[in-house]
Amino acid sequence: MSMNLSLDGIGAELERRGDYTTIRQVLPGGPASRSPLQVGDRIVGVGQGSACPMVDVVGWRLDDVVALIRGKKDTTVR
Repeated sequence: MSMNLSLDGIGAELERRGDYTTIRQVLPGGPASRSPLQVGDRIVGVGQGSACPMVDVVGWRLDDVVALIRGKKDTTVR
């Protein structure tokens, strides 16, 4: 069995504030810098690809939200 462990994020530093995962910093040149995401935005749901359902992530641990966001390079996350 072969597994490719190369995963990318959205190009943003995240932090936990209360029950919410929020954008702490948008990294220059990363995918988030080319999106409408801004510092302070709350991530309330995550969807992998354009067709997968959104998953409510309010109240989730930060590392679990990050694991859901990460994916193969050049894939879509909503």
